[in-house]
Amino acid sequence: MFNKAPHPKYKRFLLGFGVAILSLALPAVLFYFRTYITPLHWSGAWVGLIGVLISSAIILSGQRRLKLITILLPLFLFSAVEAVWHTSIFVSERILQKVGVSSDLPRASSFYMDSSRPLQAEIDFVYRDMTLDLHFMPDAIRLVAWPPNFRSNVVNTNFLGFRSREFTKKRNNTFRILAFGDSGLFGWNAPNDQSIITFYLEKILQKYSGEDIAVEVLNLGVPSANSAIHYPTFATYGQSLQPDLVLLFMGLNDLSGSNVAVSGFNRRIRHHFLNFTVARKLRYLGIQLISGLDDLARKSKLYSAVVPSNKFSLDHTASDQTRDYELFKRVYFDNLDKIYSLARKLEIEVVAFEQPSSRLGLWLAEAPNKLDTQKRDQFTQTKTWSWNNGSPEAYQKVVDDGNEIAKRYGYSHFGFLNELGNHRGPVIQGPFIGEPAGALFVSDAHYTPYGNQLIANSIAERIKHFLPGKLP
Repeated sequence: MFNKAPHPKYKRFLLGFGVAILSLALPAVLFYFRTYITPLHWSGAWVGLIGVLISSAIILSGQRRLKLITILLPLFLFSAVEAVWHTSIFVSERILQKVGVSSDLPRASSFYMDSSRPLQAEIDFVYRDMTLDLHFMPDAIRLVAWPPNFRSNVVNTNFLGFRSREFTKKRNNTFRILAFGDSGLFGWNAPNDQSIITFYLEKILQKYSGEDIAVEVLNLGVPSANSAIHYPTFATYGQSLQPDLVLLFMGLNDLSGSNVAVSGFNRRIRHHFLNFTVARKLRYLGIQLISGLDDLARKSKLYSAVVPSNKFSLDHTASDQTRDYELFKRVYFDNLDKIYSLARKLEIEVVAFEQPSSRLGLWLAEAPNKLDTQKRDQFTQTKTWSWNNGSPEAYQKVVDDGNEIAKRYGYSHFGFLNELGNHRGPVIQGPFIGEPAGALFVSDAHYTPYGNQLIANSIAERIKHFLPGKLP
């Protein structure tokens, strides 16, 4: 009669809410006390979601619990797989010295216990974190905007989402350079803001300039961009920022065809995406689900029963690819012509540089190491047309044709064939940042700090005569 023990229903509520709070606290603590975003953080997030699902099942009872479990079981199983997979990535990266399951990365000889040797994968997770704040801009110039005022110990952006200092009124005795490009110029995969092309370039040019002249290199690089986006961006900022010189560092995205896709997309964008805010979220969730399942299938080697990976071609023949490439190249040069024409009207000097790829570096490598050889074999066996198109002859042809267009306006279009040809070190970086020493590329279009410095030195040598004051 006097027994006041809690009713089972309240016990379920207390237990359910307790599990939910603990589940939400786990990823919150992991993300709050973070230096880098690692796979373990995402694993914690998935575990948190699993905990919330379990707490919901605890709170409910009878038929309602059964219905909830029936509805949420696929999500529960998917979350469990993701949690296990991300944890396995973390363990393999930090203890077993592997990055994912990629066979072209070498194993280290000892356990990874030294925090002074950061993994490239840890840096890349910060960039992945950045992409979650990517904004779609249907009425804007760039179409997409990288998050403004993004802050981390790896990458930081200004008020407009550029990886640069804030765009302010030009001061007296300042030589200002505007640099336009894609993710290579932005510095994707770079370990910090002090290891990107524009940072190195500004430091080098400052040594060349007179003592009373301050050199500013503003980085207007936009990841995933192309010349169809750089032209209106230049039209917007080219005059207002009062540059003394404009640099173009691009080409790889254009020659892969993204310029044509954007040109067609511009014409339909207002009609289809005026209410894109909700659509973007739904599309993102769908892509995450599909890519997660795709990743899982690849990791489980389920594709091997469907089609051999080295024969997968999307029914696109070499002649089709050659025809498309010529179209992409023509659109690229047309956009460069527009930039040159506008710059000449504004009386702004322009120098263009053709972005080099790791394929070009591998073509020119005289003493490739094991990782370089593996990467070269990967290209030649699975991406034959792309490999041939990255040859020194194909690259120099783009540079020469581009220079003919630039000369019409009194400008120049340079390449980096000599710099890569004279390089005697490794080409591809391994799992650790800066190892092996002297490696140039992290991926096909992104560079190591050493590679960025090499490119900056080459650019500086070709533009230093524009600077006022005495030069060495």
